[in-house]
Amino acid sequence: MKGRNILILSITAALLLSTIVSCSISTNSPYIIPLVEELGGKNEDWFHDPQGDSFGFEEFQYDITSIGMFIDETETYFIMHIMFNNPVSAPSGGFDMYGLVGYLEIDADQNPSTGFEASLNMFAPPEEPLTSMGVDYSIQFFEYDHLFHTLPVYRKDIFELTGYANIEFGESSCTLQIPLSALPDPVTGEDNDGNIDFGFVLGTVPEPTDIAHTEPDRIYSYNSNLE
Repeated sequence: MKGRNILILSITAALLLSTIVSCSISTNSPYIIPLVEELGGKNEDWFHDPQGDSFGFEEFQYDITSIGMFIDETETYFIMHIMFNNPVSAPSGGFDMYGLVGYLEIDADQNPSTGFEASLNMFAPPEEPLTSMGVDYSIQFFEYDHLFHTLPVYRKDIFELTGYANIEFGESSCTLQIPLSALPDPVTGEDNDGNIDFGFVLGTVPEPTDIAHTEPDRIYSYNSNLE
C-alpha cells in the first residue's frame, strides 16, 4: 500500500511539473530526429530480468523480461529496447489501467557516491536488496507526449529538463532513443562518454509492478566502448 500511495503522489507531482515546464520551455525546443526505426546501431548488449517477478495487486501487471541496448552509428544516441511478458500500451493520461508509466533512472558517471538515491529503493519489495546507484537523471514515462512520441529527461538534483527521449511502442515492447547530449557528466559537465548505469521501476497508474534489476545490486551497466 505504501508503494501505491507513493506512486499516486508521484503522478500528481509529475503532472503538475509537466504543466510548469511546458509554460517555461520555448515552443521551438528541439525534439529528437530521426526516429529510432531509421537508425542502425553497434556495440549491442542485452540484460535479462526474471520472468514472473512482478509484485503488483491488480490483474494486469507489466513484467519486464529483457533490455537490449546499443549506440547508434553516429554515436549520438543510446537505443534501448525494453521487452515485456505481456502487451504494452502507451499511457493515455488520467488514471488508465493499462498505460505504461514509471521511471528510467540513470547514473551518468557510473559513480554511486554522486547523485541521489534511486526511486527503485522506494518501490522494491521488502525481500529485495537495495541499489546503491547514484541517480543523476530520470526519464519520466508519466509525461509521454502523444504528438511527438517523447519522454522528458530531467536532471535529478534540480529537476532541470535536459532533453527528450523518443519512445516507440510495440506489441510487447517499447524502444527508447536517448540523446547522449541529455546525459552530461553531472560533476564536470562534460559530454557523456557512452557509458551509463541504469535501472527501472515500471507499472501502471494504480501501482508499480516490476523493477528491472541484476543481483545483488540491481544495477545495469552499459559500456559502449566509444573512444
